[in-house]
Amino acid sequence: YYKESKQYEEGLKLSTRALALPFVKQKIRVYLDMMRYQADFNKLLGNYAEADKIYSSYIQKNDSVMSAKYYNDLAELSTQREMDKMALKNKQMELQSTKDHARMLLMEGGILLMLIICIASGYIAYTRYKYGIRLKKAKEKAEEAEHLKSTFLANMNHEIRTPLNAIVGFSQVLVDEENIECRRQYANIIDNNNELLQRLISDVLDLSKIESNALQLNYTETSLATLMDRIYSSTLLRMPKGVRLELTPEKELMFDTDKNRLTQIITNLLNNAIKHTKEGFIRFGYEIKEDEKFVRFFVEDTGEGIPEDKLNDIFTRFVQLKEMDRGVGLGLAICKGLVSQMGGTIGVSSILGKGSTFTVLLPLRAIFEKNNISTKKD
Repeated sequence: YYKESKQYEEGLKLSTRALALPFVKQKIRVYLDMMRYQADFNKLLGNYAEADKIYSSYIQKNDSVMSAKYYNDLAELSTQREMDKMALKNKQMELQSTKDHARMLLMEGGILLMLIICIASGYIAYTRYKYGIRLKKAKEKAEEAEHLKSTFLANMNHEIRTPLNAIVGFSQVLVDEENIECRRQYANIIDNNNELLQRLISDVLDLSKIESNALQLNYTETSLATLMDRIYSSTLLRMPKGVRLELTPEKELMFDTDKNRLTQIITNLLNNAIKHTKEGFIRFGYEIKEDEKFVRFFVEDTGEGIPEDKLNDIFTRFVQLKEMDRGVGLGLAICKGLVSQMGGTIGVSSILGKGSTFTVLLPLRAIFEKNNISTKKD
């Protein structure tokens, strides 16, 4: 309220008092939010040195929180691995005990005893076989988790360093460049890489909020036709040559939803389609399913498609179709998390080499139909 009404001094006082409250200090996310507000108000009041100091402290604390979560996950994985080792050792001891018992029974003789030994041996073999399968699956799962984390760290290192190096390098060149046109080009490059870096960090933070159930949704009545037109216009500028962007016409609908998050879902799906489509078309839109009480959103492309063995993993964190794909594999994971938070479902159907269709189903909260039709095709 104070920020929007430009009462910056009052806002600074309030955020400073809030940071001193014990219950705020106990809740790290609330505490970080208050620090960010305090830094914003200092910047708006012209206290740039103080704002820079608070921003730096905020970034350090936020990085510490993210690092703590990462190491906590790593510790849990290590604990699980130790538990698996202990379980394996117990099974080995049980097997040894069963073998010793079988030797004792064999010494006592008898046909009946031999029959019991055969049954016991068969049971042991079956148990070992079943345990071996479980052990193999557990090992594969642990190796996959380790591979995903290693891939994530490598990709994050590359994705963060690339825009940072561009920003630092062109900032240094910009200082010595006298040609106005070159300076403008360098400034545009710096601005683009800054936007890329912000988007990457935003994706990581969004995924963290989704997984910690800290994401807040702001529902408002939204015109889907207008929203789709805006998404169409912004996406059209990024379309590669030889690929058409089509917006499927549908009746107007005032939909009660979080328009920013819905835009993020559709945009992520379109970006994914652009990345994997070299020719043909990318089509998106929505359908009203009143009888089934939901709205169906879809993004269809004629791209390279998804292998059948990847369909179950495509919405998992850090999963990429190819090792050389740009990005860290968070876009579809964020889509799934957002759709789940909004009470819906997301799925994909694909034919390798022919294209894919992503479908999002969101429940209807309010319906207000109009007669006008939204149509876009390019």
